[in-house]
Amino acid sequence: YSRSDWQPMQYLYRTDLVVEVTVGTNPQLSTEFGPNGTLANNHWGQIWKIVSEANTVISRIPTSELTDAEKLAYEAKGRFFRAFAYRTLAYLWGGVPLVTEEIVTPRVDFVRASKDDIIKQVIEDLKFAATNLPGIAVVKDGEISNLAAQHLLAEVYLAAGQHQNAV
Repeated sequence: YSRSDWQPMQYLYRTDLVVEVTVGTNPQLSTEFGPNGTLANNHWGQIWKIVSEANTVISRIPTSELTDAEKLAYEAKGRFFRAFAYRTLAYLWGGVPLVTEEIVTPRVDFVRASKDDIIKQVIEDLKFAATNLPGIAVVKDGEISNLAAQHLLAEVYLAAGQHQNAV
């Protein structure tokens, strides 16, 4: 979900006191981790790109020439990836703007939604994806299945304090 393999590791440190340092370099903490830092902006931009592309796919499905089954499959995939992106945004930044339609004209009027509203949208998208994605025995290797959506949905239910739904 990013352009390199090492970036997901930044989510696993569970602290803001750790930085990757390669031999011969000194970390520039304010440059890398500050409010306008490269690490935060890299994640922000890449994750919003997923939201944007998912919204574009979902918004264009009704006017496509796909069959009804294909439309459902593409919407399920789009909603899975939008949910994945918004889940990450909510974990890292809390409330962020909630955009669920393709943006086709310039906008500067974004308003931050609450983290709870973001998580509700994530759950809605993942429930749709879990219901409409194909099973693990049907998909090709590397494609998302209903089990991937169910797994992510259980995680988000736990994050939302909905433990019984996670079960």
